[in-house]
Amino acid sequence: MKIEADDWGAWTANPITEAVFRLFEAEAAKAKAAWLDASWNSGNINPALLASLKARAEAFEQLRGMSKDQVEESNGTDETDERG
Repeated sequence: MKIEADDWGAWTANPITEAVFRLFEAEAAKAKAAWLDASWNSGNINPALLASLKARAEAFEQLRGMSKDQVEESNGTDETDERG
């Protein structure tokens, strides 16, 4: 799938996309804060919880940081556009 640079730019500049990206950032920050709380303030360290919180933060960061090239690659390298 080929994404035109103008289309990518319009999508990333869209207020809804910007709001979703802010949500990704906020959720990553929440997971990091929860990890810190669980690891620093908790009397019982739970490795499974810490791993889950870290994975959650990383996933949101990856979503927020995705590039046009990554989206193209994840949808195959065929440059045929299904829109016509």
